[in-house]
Amino acid sequence: MERRENQEICTVQKDWGPLVNCKPVLTPDSKHLLAASGCSVKVFSTASGSLIQEFIGHRHKVIGIVQHGDQYITCDTKGEMRTWSSEKQECLEKVKLLEEDSQNAGQVVAFQVLKECQQVLLLVKKNSKKKGLLMKFSRPFGKGSPMILAKDVQLGQGKMGASHTDDYIAYLTADSLSIAGNGCTVAGKAVLRHMAGTRPFTCLVWNPQQEMLATGDITGRIVLWYNLTNTVPAQTILHWHTLPVEDLAFSVLGNELYSGGGECVLVKWLLPEDRRHYLPRLGMPIKTITTDASNSLVITGHTDNAFTVIASKTNKVQGNIQDLSINLESSESFPAGIVFDPKTGAVVLNGRTGHVQLYDIHHNKQLYHLDITQTNYITRERHQVIYNTQVIRMAMSADGLWLATVEYRDDFQTSIEQRVKFWHYSIVDQNWYLDTSVEMPHDKSINGIVVKPSTGTASSPEFVTCSDDGKFKVWEIIKDANIYRKSDFWSCSRVGFYRHLPATAVNVSHDGSLIAAGFANILTLWLPQSCHLKGTLSQPYLKEHIKQIEFGRGEGCGSLLVTRTDSWICSWDLFTCTLSWRVGLQSTCMAADPRSSHMAVFSKDCCVFIFEPNSSEPICWKRNINPAEVTCAAFIPRQTKLDSEEEWNVHSNLVFIDKDQTLRVLEEKSSQLSVDGRATEIVKHFEQETLMKPAATPFAALVAQTRTSHAGREKTSQKGSAAFGVQVENSMSFIQKMMNDARVYRMEAFASMTASYCNLLIPAAVTSEEKQVQQMKEEQQRQTEMQRKKTKKMAKKKRKDLERVPNADFSELLERLS
Repeated sequence: MERRENQEICTVQKDWGPLVNCKPVLTPDSKHLLAASGCSVKVFSTASGSLIQEFIGHRHKVIGIVQHGDQYITCDTKGEMRTWSSEKQECLEKVKLLEEDSQNAGQVVAFQVLKECQQVLLLVKKNSKKKGLLMKFSRPFGKGSPMILAKDVQLGQGKMGASHTDDYIAYLTADSLSIAGNGCTVAGKAVLRHMAGTRPFTCLVWNPQQEMLATGDITGRIVLWYNLTNTVPAQTILHWHTLPVEDLAFSVLGNELYSGGGECVLVKWLLPEDRRHYLPRLGMPIKTITTDASNSLVITGHTDNAFTVIASKTNKVQGNIQDLSINLESSESFPAGIVFDPKTGAVVLNGRTGHVQLYDIHHNKQLYHLDITQTNYITRERHQVIYNTQVIRMAMSADGLWLATVEYRDDFQTSIEQRVKFWHYSIVDQNWYLDTSVEMPHDKSINGIVVKPSTGTASSPEFVTCSDDGKFKVWEIIKDANIYRKSDFWSCSRVGFYRHLPATAVNVSHDGSLIAAGFANILTLWLPQSCHLKGTLSQPYLKEHIKQIEFGRGEGCGSLLVTRTDSWICSWDLFTCTLSWRVGLQSTCMAADPRSSHMAVFSKDCCVFIFEPNSSEPICWKRNINPAEVTCAAFIPRQTKLDSEEEWNVHSNLVFIDKDQTLRVLEEKSSQLSVDGRATEIVKHFEQETLMKPAATPFAALVAQTRTSHAGREKTSQKGSAAFGVQVENSMSFIQKMMNDARVYRMEAFASMTASYCNLLIPAAVTSEEKQVQQMKEEQQRQTEMQRKKTKKMAKKKRKDLERVPNADFSELLERLS
């Protein structure tokens, strides 16, 4: 700690952040979806699911988006409301509704715009109360005090709303549905309450065409309320859900109602026909439902941070919008940690329940999901918690061809379920296949799994697991042959245990010659070939269980080993079998760089320390590196070496995940700027190289000639007819305009632009029947006109010849005759 804090260290978020915390908005043409993500609003393509653009400006978390004409209005948790232009992508107006020093200050949970943006409703949470204030602001905003409509409103999205005429405002309390008039009374009262009884309400939505609203409750019922101005309004009850209704949405005409919840089923209610349709197996529980203005799409938001795009007419899934999969219902974030995949350069993480995902941190996108448990997601029941099988540990071989996973399930009533699965990657099929599944590899929960590197070119890797049952096991491929076939499978070949103590951590040296296992607070060293105990290391004052073990690398650190407990970081010298140094630190996780001797440790107060095993003094450190506690971290090798003053940042990225399930990378500010500058130089160099490079094919030469003609502002004449020629000029103009108008990360999918490009590049070879008839008529008219002109010309020539006859003397003719 004597070294000064490094202020140049910063974090870069690699995922899009939570997208489903508030209801998204579809554009009028249904081509784009706007979703709040942290302090920004992201715009996605509903066709490709790609990120198109981003509205950046809020300094706090955005809690809602409202469309107003061709503009979009957003609001954050501090009550700052911004108006955005959809075309120019800029902020047109910024208004501060809540002042921090006012008596109504708090955290905004939801908002809505009324009366053509002349009024705004805010649902504000005060301190730690479970009830919120419903306030109404009127223009001019920021001047005057708001009107308090209620003080006991439920907190959350979908708890309040206004009718389509904005004359009535409905909100939910703990025991009732309340209707308040906006400038009018309701049945002669300022507020009309309808009691919920034993079925508390969970959400509400107004019909967009009439004064009717729908509410959902905790028992799965949906109640349609008519004649709300009466003391006893008419009701229609719809009931299919067994779990609480999470969200409701009407179609644009108001004759269809969509509902969803924990059953992972979207229910479409046809109100005039009194029928319903189902769309089951949507993956994870539904959290939000959004409909569009053209009644063509329905967007459902799920607890794994994904949107599903559904065609409302066919009731079929068209696609999804997915970034980093997170589990919004789980308190434990990514229990399997971070593993590097050398084939793709991506990281392997926990995905949705029972899955793992591959996420590319270099391009900030998810590659694919791998179903590990191969079981359907079991939805929870009304009065009982259902436990699904989770992936808790995993490890991958150095060549990326073998993946070992540990899945675990404990319902605290029956015996535990635990499996170790070994997956093999097929280079031919480019897919993962389950090779071996081992039931109950240990009697108790597995605490860790690591890979033992292969010692030769022909040998296969081995995996080592450790468990609370007091054993570590070495797993290897066994070759089995009989009269029917030859088969290979994974099996436990060796076992190690020490004093019946729980095996809390395990790791293997980089050359595979030594296994280090932590049994409670004792560090033990073993020979992998025979599981023979070579030695033990411990100290009397180190009483805590060992949580992590990392071997040192590089010059001066190859003989060192670092262990982490909840309160201590210790470095051990394996040559002298002594403790080199120890540092008291309340830590959460530790990571070692596979390409250098550097290690990193994160503390519970969100500090990061970069160090080497041969010294207790950190190379650099930074406090308050993250707002939430870091749960797991790993050094991921870079694709290219980085020019950085900090050696720890040259070869690898330090990637970590916090309790908020956010994926971040630790970077140096100067290196981040150099990366951006180098990317700009690469783009410029590529453009120059493309223009100067000689054409390899005739078509490339034609394209290059067209580019040169565009650069000189000269129009090239197109030779040949449109039916047989290639319209290179128009196609290149199309591509140039596309590249100039959009950044790479904002471009549409190439599949959606293929039709426009092909129409410009290659004319249609087959025309319609009407067009063919029209072309034949035009061709006949052209031939007729040419024949008429030819006949007229011949007649004119004959007339001229006849006119010369009377004036001729025929002398030449007479001479020839004589």
